[in-house]
Amino acid sequence: MGYSIALASPRFIFNDPERFFHSYAFPLLSHTREMLVSIWNMPSYGRRLKYLEKNGLEFDITLKSLGHSKKLKAEALVNLNGCHWPSYEVKATRNTDITKVHHLMDYNFEPVNFADKLASSGTNYLLGYADHGKYCNFYKMYFGQLNLPLLAVPFGVSPRYTCGETDKLLRINKLLGVGALNPIDDPLAPANSLVEFTNYFSSKFSHRFRAEFRQSATQYSMLKDFFPRPPKTKDSNLDIPSLLKKYQFFLNDPSVLQFPPARTYEGVACGSIMVAPDNLCFRDIGFSHLNNCIFFSPSDPKWIQNTLALLENINDNDKARIQKNGINWVQNYTGKKLASNLISELHNAST
Repeated sequence: MGYSIALASPRFIFNDPERFFHSYAFPLLSHTREMLVSIWNMPSYGRRLKYLEKNGLEFDITLKSLGHSKKLKAEALVNLNGCHWPSYEVKATRNTDITKVHHLMDYNFEPVNFADKLASSGTNYLLGYADHGKYCNFYKMYFGQLNLPLLAVPFGVSPRYTCGETDKLLRINKLLGVGALNPIDDPLAPANSLVEFTNYFSSKFSHRFRAEFRQSATQYSMLKDFFPRPPKTKDSNLDIPSLLKKYQFFLNDPSVLQFPPARTYEGVACGSIMVAPDNLCFRDIGFSHLNNCIFFSPSDPKWIQNTLALLENINDNDKARIQKNGINWVQNYTGKKLASNLISELHNAST
């Protein structure tokens, strides 16, 4: 197997491998030697692993209880559960002697408590959606004092987001708005979990440009709005891949935490052209204006009007070129490649 990992209570395995938006998670199973889970959850994990194996996933994994964390044979213990980290799992992590790696996920929830757990567990490396220390002051405020190396692991693109030859043609020439739209003070979040987050940010929504799009959608025929209406913050009934294959352009913006969201990879993989605020987090992963995306100035109060004027004047040849460049770009972000890259990074970091 080469360099191998143990996964700590990997709840993601109970999701659909074709739909899970962390595209690298299931491919990581082929690099996984052990799973460390609570003894009362071992039967359900065992059944799920048998189901996944029966349905074509290849791996050789031994289940171990949390009480045996000192006996792990893998090189690193990787936790992909973010802040959802019960104290008994923190203890098991602290007790192991191998390299400890924890994914921050959505670190806006209870950041003080989360940072304390990371410190007490003896975590050696953090994973994040991007280089949060470079882009996000909120991260630096609550996690910077840990002084832990952070490895960027993009969402990537799951198998259901693909673009066939016929999907590239005859698209509706409109700008699609689709995805979650969460208030900063999200009423659906657990009580008191967003105190630090709401105190830090003064904006009403975590995605400003999505909110402005929704507010203006009825004024412009070129905007196609599928954003949820309050009290909903997301619409799980939408067939998002079909929408992304149907429309020529899609709006994409980072949240206030300044990382490329999953839609970055999903939309481009479906052949829709990304329209986004000009942001360093996009440029650093290879996006450039009129090459493989379309940028607008985030400081432009008339960004909608000015962007639509630009979109209406792009000729078909340029659309095809930008689309093709985007599809070529996203091939570097398949789940298998990201999983392999992560294993290589962990291996290199340990030597």
